[in-house]
Amino acid sequence: MVAVSASCVRQIGRYQVFGELGTGGMATVHFGRLVGEAGFARTVAIKRLHPHLAKDQAVARMFVDEARVAARIRHPNVVPTIDSVAEDGELLLVMEFVLGESLAGLLDLCAARGERLPPPVAVRICADALYGLDAAHRAVDVDQEPLRIVHRDVSPQNILVGSDGMARLLDFGIARATLRAQTTRDGHVKGKLGYMAPEQLLDRELTARTDLYALAVVLWEALTAERLFAASNEGAVVAKILEGVVVHPKQVAPEVPQALGDVVMRGLERDPARRFASAQEMAAALEAAMAPATPREVSDFVRRVAGSALAQRSAYVDAMDALGPDGAMHVAEPAVTSPRAAEATVTDVPVRSASPRSSPDPGRRRTLTWIASAAVLGAIATLGLVRLRREPAVTEPAPPAEALAPSFVLAAPAPPPPVESADPPPTVKKTTTVPTRAPPPAKRTTPATHPKRVAPASSCDPPYVEDATGIRRIKPGCL
Repeated sequence: MVAVSASCVRQIGRYQVFGELGTGGMATVHFGRLVGEAGFARTVAIKRLHPHLAKDQAVARMFVDEARVAARIRHPNVVPTIDSVAEDGELLLVMEFVLGESLAGLLDLCAARGERLPPPVAVRICADALYGLDAAHRAVDVDQEPLRIVHRDVSPQNILVGSDGMARLLDFGIARATLRAQTTRDGHVKGKLGYMAPEQLLDRELTARTDLYALAVVLWEALTAERLFAASNEGAVVAKILEGVVVHPKQVAPEVPQALGDVVMRGLERDPARRFASAQEMAAALEAAMAPATPREVSDFVRRVAGSALAQRSAYVDAMDALGPDGAMHVAEPAVTSPRAAEATVTDVPVRSASPRSSPDPGRRRTLTWIASAAVLGAIATLGLVRLRREPAVTEPAPPAEALAPSFVLAAPAPPPPVESADPPPTVKKTTTVPTRAPPPAKRTTPATHPKRVAPASSCDPPYVEDATGIRRIKPGCL
């Protein structure tokens, strides 16, 4: 069970920062929530730069500027940048929350299982990333001038594969700022060297084809489950990239089609002019070389491989929602029971549950009426000693509760008032013993010559009789 404590939530501006989603060398990604007015709340992902980078003013300015530019990219294969925040020494990049796993995470999980990413799934993921790159490369400003956005940091860590089967690119708003932070004062470059194009390492002009090179490296590794430029140190990695010697992926993974491997090799050309002219062109070549998996197939793969992690993240988001936008714990209200169900609990009367449209149960309502009446009459009995008398039997069928009524102890009976009836009033025999309870009488029928008797008013004071065991019974005709 996932629990979120209100004491662990940090408020930065209008955002609530929760627990960690992941961490890297540049920043930590947190679960977050945008809090608005009237109880509005939206789950987001917040990338929080490490404190030593947030203090760099040049990085902070570039970070905010690039995030503003990235907000111009609108495409289903790009995780939208919602906001950037520089407050109280913090630098935040606010993005839409997508339930999924990074391509890097999927590759690690496949390696742990001893399997490779299925080639159709790899093609679908990389084609989606290429369509996102194409949207970024073609983005324009409000005056319709090209923004010439280059991601600069395409890697498996920055490709998020959602549980919906769609792949999305991350971190357009942080690319140039992190690159600036990765470059030390003496000019050495550190970071994700294995995905940098030769011109990027040589500090030459970066273009859209620079991103295509990085994406080709990602696809090579996704198909082979190995690192393309693996080396014991960073210098050796740089040397391999600049040398430009690359093994065809089919030599490492024989199941890779030749045509698909040829697309990868063209994207890895050392000379940018020999690569694909655009991300859209490379995506079309990929889909022509191998039919990509459908989003449904990618979704099934992601849930099979990373289902446990997705379930934990989903449960954490649910716990955030339970906390409420105000930071207080909000627990779902228990189901409201009907008044009849509450009465049944108190009186221990079994009641069948009924839908709101069902009509009340007459038998049950009659039972509750008898119970309420007995309680009222019990209070009246405490006012003083009353005289008891036995009422003559009536021919009307008695209620089920009165079917087993015993004889009662009578004291000082008063003569009954005259009753208009064809029959003489029955005599009342005084007794001081309590006879045994008689079995239920047979079904009674009312003779036509005997009308229904109505109990005299004086006989209803009190309106009940009490047997030797203290049980009170309502006299017929006194209700």
